[in-house]
Amino acid sequence: MKNAKRISAVLLAFVMIFAMSFTTFAFDITLVSGENKPTAGHTYDIYQIFTGDLEDGVLANIKYGANYTPDGKAAGDLVEKSVLDSITDARAFAKSIVDNDQLTGDAVAVLNEENGWEAKGLDAGYYLVVEKTVADDLPEGETLSAYIIKVQDNVVMSPKSGVTHIDKIISNDDNKIDNNLDITADGKFDNVSIGSNVEFTLTTPILTNANDFDFCYFIISDKLCDGFTFNNNIAVTIGGEDAVLGEDYTVFTGDEADGYTFRVALLKANENAGEDVIVTYTALLNDRAVIGEIEGNPNRANLTYSNNPEYDYEDTHENGKPKDEYKPEEGGSGKYKLPLGVTVDIWTRTYTTGIKVVKVDENGNALPGASFKLEGVNVVGVLVKREVFTESENGEYWLLKNGFYTKDDPATEGMDTSVYADVNKKYEKTVVTEQDAVITDEMVEGAVGANGVIIFDGLGEGTYTITETVTPAGYNTIAPFNVVIEWDAPEQGSKDCNWTVEVADKEIEMNEDGVFAFEIVNHSGIELPETGGIGTTIFYIVGAALVIGAVVILVTRKRMSKN
Repeated sequence: MKNAKRISAVLLAFVMIFAMSFTTFAFDITLVSGENKPTAGHTYDIYQIFTGDLEDGVLANIKYGANYTPDGKAAGDLVEKSVLDSITDARAFAKSIVDNDQLTGDAVAVLNEENGWEAKGLDAGYYLVVEKTVADDLPEGETLSAYIIKVQDNVVMSPKSGVTHIDKIISNDDNKIDNNLDITADGKFDNVSIGSNVEFTLTTPILTNANDFDFCYFIISDKLCDGFTFNNNIAVTIGGEDAVLGEDYTVFTGDEADGYTFRVALLKANENAGEDVIVTYTALLNDRAVIGEIEGNPNRANLTYSNNPEYDYEDTHENGKPKDEYKPEEGGSGKYKLPLGVTVDIWTRTYTTGIKVVKVDENGNALPGASFKLEGVNVVGVLVKREVFTESENGEYWLLKNGFYTKDDPATEGMDTSVYADVNKKYEKTVVTEQDAVITDEMVEGAVGANGVIIFDGLGEGTYTITETVTPAGYNTIAPFNVVIEWDAPEQGSKDCNWTVEVADKEIEMNEDGVFAFEIVNHSGIELPETGGIGTTIFYIVGAALVIGAVVILVTRKRMSKN
């Protein structure tokens, strides 16, 4: 192979194998030992640089090998002593061979998963082991290898590949009722009310071979969905010690975050090989949070890292992040113009739900004019919403005679059109937040809209009490009642959680808006006649008779007691 760069080859080892006498012995190179064992996806070529004979432990008659013949030399030519004396750094010498395209011919052996990472029957001499794995094909979290070794006898070694990964969990939240028992054991799911703070923790080990790089990129990237507001309170530890902003790491936000909410870039990763990096921060579930059980409010994180220890990264970065000239072109693959690995995204999901109170009279007609108060320990920043319907040719709703709207097309075969106010008018629905709603800690209050509907959005698991604070004129006030909300996390491999809502021991179904709707029926009260009418006179007469009767009974009992 004349051009090792074309296969993204990286130096793994420079191996010297000695024969024990002038007799030719066969030796083996095996990649098995050590904690960094080779993994599927890696392939290594073995090149013969020098050969020779060994007498009394000294390699003599050193000759150019099959794969290294510089300056017109031929395989088998003796190597001048001055050339050997100039090799003071084996790794630098081997790297120069690769960088200067001085490897010739085909590799004398290959190490891969199929042959058990073993090459047998090699002659005595110096060998260069080069990884030819294409960087883009590396298994996630791994790097190409750089390792130099000098041995006498069979070689059993471990490739010095870097290995890393990243994890993101929900480590705490403002759920007030269960002391965070609603965060799943793996930290991937939770449920809270809007207005709650959620703490996230990202953990990743620095590459185990970070010290093989002149500069090692190590960038932790985090992306919050629109339903979260970043509190800009990042804390970082490296190896259990508090890291110093500007000295150990930098933080990029806004336009400098390259589409992420923030990026944390280490400045000295190659000085802390194998150490754990822990990043913590909090974010607020805001009024743009997705309501319901589908998808939830997802957040993700990944890791960008150097994956070629033989590449010169030193002048390519600024404060730990690639300079602008290395950024991907607009509309390109999204990869930097550098040999960098990126882990897959690790996700967490936070869920919240809502309830829809539908106010009706005893005949099922919409009943405006009421206000409701919702109380509970998990009421934080609940949104009070109402539905507004506007006539529109492109609308998907129709108005019913009882004041409600439906998506049922009156033109559908068999539909009872007599219940529609006007089969020719369509409406579109807009859900708006009630600006004059009263929201305090553990309590929220608002009025129903013209269609008798009020929505409380952004509730976590808990028991809530609803009280009617304003009753429509002529109707009886209902007694306070409880709404019980329970949450089950998604099953493994799923994104869909399960909410259960009960009102007066009756389970409520979720509607297409991701909220749980139920009716509250108000019955009209008994109206008294106006003052001065015969109606009030009869009350006076009956009342006087009752008083006289009571006096007679009292006097009679006193006389009887004296007798």
